[in-house]
Formats: sequence, structure tokens, C-alpha cells
Amino acid sequence: MEGKAMKIVNSHCGSLMERYSKCVERHPRTWNTARSHHSQDLARCSETHFEYFLIS
Repeated sequence: MEGKAMKIVNSHCGSLMERYSKCVERHPRTWNTARSHHSQDLARCSETHFEYFLIS
């Protein structure tokens, strides 16, 4: 289930995941405060699409 869920989330939230990863790479010491909106956007997208996976 985990692999399938990650594929669904990645297909819907891939660009957000990429932006989040780049942010962490660029700001290794301050990424969690400097770009918290990337984290929040990714979490929101993941929750939305993972919940869809659970009910379908």
C-alpha cells in the first residue's frame, strides 16, 4: 500500500516535492523556518490525495 500511495502523491504533488527538496538542499541549516510554506503546501497536497486513495 505504501508504494502505491507514494506513487499517487508523487503524481499529484511531484512539483511541490521537488521545490521542497531543493529548498532543503539550498538551506540546510534554516530550511525548516526559511521555507516552511513549501512544507505546508506539500503536506496539504499529500493529505488531500492520500485521503482520496484511502476512500477509493
